[in-house]
Amino acid sequence: MIVFHYEPAELTSGSNYAPACIIAFCSVLGLSTIGCGGRSSSTGPLPPSSTSVTITFVGSPSLVAVQMGTGAFTAQTLQNNQLTIVLPSATSQYGVAWHCIVSAVTTSDFVLKATPQDGTAYTVGCPNGFSQTAAPSGLVAVTGSVDASAIAGVNIVDVTGKQGENIVFAPSGSFSVSLASGTNDVAFVPMGPSSPNPPVINVAKAVKILRNQAIPGTINGGNTVTFSPADMVTNETLTVSNIPAGFINPPAVRVNFQTANGTVFALANEATTQYPALPAAALQTGDSYLFSTQTASMPQTLAILQSSTSGGPVTLALPQPWSYSGPAPAAFPTFTFNYSGFNGLPVITQSAVIFRTVVDAGEPFFRSIEVLATGSYQNGANTITVPDLTAIPGFISPALSGTTVSWSASIAGGSAPEVQFVPSLPANGSVAIVSTSGSYTVP
Repeated sequence: MIVFHYEPAELTSGSNYAPACIIAFCSVLGLSTIGCGGRSSSTGPLPPSSTSVTITFVGSPSLVAVQMGTGAFTAQTLQNNQLTIVLPSATSQYGVAWHCIVSAVTTSDFVLKATPQDGTAYTVGCPNGFSQTAAPSGLVAVTGSVDASAIAGVNIVDVTGKQGENIVFAPSGSFSVSLASGTNDVAFVPMGPSSPNPPVINVAKAVKILRNQAIPGTINGGNTVTFSPADMVTNETLTVSNIPAGFINPPAVRVNFQTANGTVFALANEATTQYPALPAAALQTGDSYLFSTQTASMPQTLAILQSSTSGGPVTLALPQPWSYSGPAPAAFPTFTFNYSGFNGLPVITQSAVIFRTVVDAGEPFFRSIEVLATGSYQNGANTITVPDLTAIPGFISPALSGTTVSWSASIAGGSAPEVQFVPSLPANGSVAIVSTSGSYTVP
């Protein structure tokens, strides 16, 4: 699955309003998603013959449009929430735009510009649909009990599987969690304060993973999931490097764990110098740790997402800051991405967002347009122009002269595509992000 924006909600604070961004990192942070399946690359030849790209939509977009090559966007009709784009042999680029009513006060347009190299089957949609993304065969409620009384310092036990999570608010007790049907890994994580002052919760004290649980069915054969000292985590060294002067230091690091079967659960939300590592007996081939951190000196933001299969000491090397004064003021501006910090990396992508407040009957309403262009689409280009979609009734109208427009721009570079596909980052891969923001008045 993929996500648009480079400032994950878990890592961003202090803003009064952020656009509803959906093309960014999926399983890494457990965020909203845009695509499943396929891989992306930075450059490549034109497809030898016609190519089909199938896109599944969730979250009920009210409008969908497609652009072939550099042509005009044309409205499309979904069939069973899917759209198939057939690209002729002479066309390698396409754009997909969709309009979302995110909430009673927020409306957003999203535009993905890509090529078949970015995958030929994936999922996109509206932010209001991602919290309810349908499991392949639906969700099934399962119950059981857990006993972590043998682990010191436990306040809660987090029970997590694919598509479901439940918290037992005591070292021991019963749980009920809705999980995806089929084979499911279910993780049990006793958690408690990392230190008494201040009492930071959400740090794993132990971990037990029940692999390949059949859903529907009984968890652990109906037996209580019981912890022993052998299930306790150990602390490993965690270092964030390349923090520029004036940026938040140390930045908090979120540490997740992902099983080979796709279950993702949290180990720590605010790690700085250490992180909890699973006991060796709990690990299997294909498992990975997922690290994410962000630091800022407004308006600049730096972030990195990195995976590791070792469970040993980890260093997260932040990218160099990107200084950009923003686009020339316009209703549909053009962003320029001049940044050498990612030169030589195999995958680089670019994203631009504009958003504004509209007052109707004294009440504020938010309008945003977000565009992401993959490296294969750009093919060396360094600009993105926010498209004018108003020829199709229903897409967001242009900002009027005198309107204040806020903007943000981001660049991602790394060993994995920013248009991130399941099961998230490849083993021992990383993606770094630089972003900045500002505002202007439409002339």
